Amino acid sequence: MRVGRDDLESFKRSVGPAPPPVEPLLSPADEVRVIVDARTDDAGADARRARVRALLRRPAPPTGADAEIVVLLAAAGALPLDRPEDRLNARVRLAEIGRMADPPPEVRKLLQRHGLQPGDSQAFADALLPPKHEVGAFKQNSYHGPYQVG
Repeated sequence: MRVGRDDLESFKRSVGPAPPPVEPLLSPADEVRVIVDARTDDAGADARRARVRALLRRPAPPTGADAEIVVLLAAAGALPLDRPEDRLNARVRLAEIGRMADPPPEVRKLLQRHGLQPGDSQAFADALLPPKHEVGAFKQNSYHGPYQVG
């Protein structure tokens, strides 16, 4: 069966807008501080974590302040990775952020801290959220060397 170009266009999907920021609006550094330092029963911090999860699960790279928030949370080891696929989504988003030709200031600082240039997408993702491979009861984690019993 042959599919025409017009038929393909009907399946074309655009990505919706990023979730709106949580009020009150904070700088990326302050937003990250609230998420990292919040108590578990803090509704405001929960809303901010939920927004970050939505940014990671959205099939589009975060930009501007959203990219800075994702990168700062990754650097702090505080990305809200609740589901197994969230880690892969986060690595993809970090690679997309690392690919930016003109990254936001906090992203640029982390690139420099890791000795990377804008465009070093995979190396940036590896630096902030190392790949983790599991094979049966053995794990390979780039921080701890190859194959340790999990």
